[in-house]
Amino acid sequence: MPPASPAPSSAARTLHALLLTSTLIVSIGAFVVSRSIAALSSAVGVLDWVAILVGLSGLAIALLLRSRLPARTGGQTADQWWSANLGRAVALWALFEFPAMLGSVTLFVTGHLIPFIALVALALGGLVSLAPGRLGGE
Repeated sequence: MPPASPAPSSAARTLHALLLTSTLIVSIGAFVVSRSIAALSSAVGVLDWVAILVGLSGLAIALLLRSRLPARTGGQTADQWWSANLGRAVALWALFEFPAMLGSVTLFVTGHLIPFIALVALALGGLVSLAPGRLGGE
């Protein structure tokens, strides 16, 4: 007999924690490696502005998707809500993770620290603000 699958709300918490952790690991790794390769600067160039605009557009799409997620109704359990909306939530979290990944790539290419910090802060702020407890109305 195959093992029982975890409850959808538990799966949501696990996936969110993994996405948050991977964002932190990649961002810290990009900072450490970039710092060891060359000196980082606080300048902001054209490529940095493009990365910030692309990252902000990803966040705008994520906020649009967030507004389309239905609220949990009174008679609906958390597991019922998560089984219906887990895919949407993962897509939403991935869109919030995108600016941090973009910031990490931009840091490698340009060596400019300010855009990297801004993109990572936006990504982490979005991921933390849309934790499974808040998103699912628990």
